[in-house]
Amino acid sequence: MGIFSTDKNQITLIYNSNTSIGKQTYAYVSDSKKKIRSINTAKNSLTSTQWVEIAEKLDIKIKQLINKKHPDYKSLYADNISLKRHDWLKIVEKYSHLVSVFNFSSW
Repeated sequence: MGIFSTDKNQITLIYNSNTSIGKQTYAYVSDSKKKIRSINTAKNSLTSTQWVEIAEKLDIKIKQLINKKHPDYKSLYADNISLKRHDWLKIVEKYSHLVSVFNFSSW
C-alpha cells in the first residue's frame, strides 16, 4: 500500500492555492458529495516519495508532472534542458506551483 490510500468514496485533491487553477479546482471539488482529502502544496510540501508515488500512479515520469509552458519554468530553465530524475524531483518539491493538472479519479 502506498502513501495515498485509494477510496472510491473519497476525492484526493492535490492543488496549489497560489494559482488560479488551484483555487478553481478546489472550489469545483468542494461541491462534490464525496469526502474530500485536500492537500494544498502552497502550505504543505510533499516529499520526494509522495511525488514519486503520484507519478507512478499516473504512469508518467517525474518530469511530466511539470508544466514546461508555465512562465516561471521558462524563466528558470532552458527549453532543451537535460536533467536527471532527482533534479526533476527537486524542481517539483521547490516549485510545486509548476505541477500540471491531472485527473486522479482512476486511483
